[in-house]
Amino acid sequence: MAETHDDLTTARMRALLVRSPMAMAFVNQQRFELVSESFNHLYGYGDDTDLTGSGVKELGGDTIEGHADSGGGAGSGEVGAA
Repeated sequence: MAETHDDLTTARMRALLVRSPMAMAFVNQQRFELVSESFNHLYGYGDDTDLTGSGVKELGGDTIEGHADSGGGAGSGEVGAA
């Protein structure tokens, strides 16, 4: 199956976010969907561990609130940066 332009763009954006020197994470329904290496290191996770797939409670908080779209509609990803 051939890779589409959208697939290639998505892969590039994912690689940029993961390697970003800024601590960033994408959160959806209180779970980390994608986490930059800097975000992992900021919270004590290293090269062998990753917060991706973990719940936000993993960091000791209850929830992440007040982000762009917490209602679950189109574009339901909440975005957080530390």
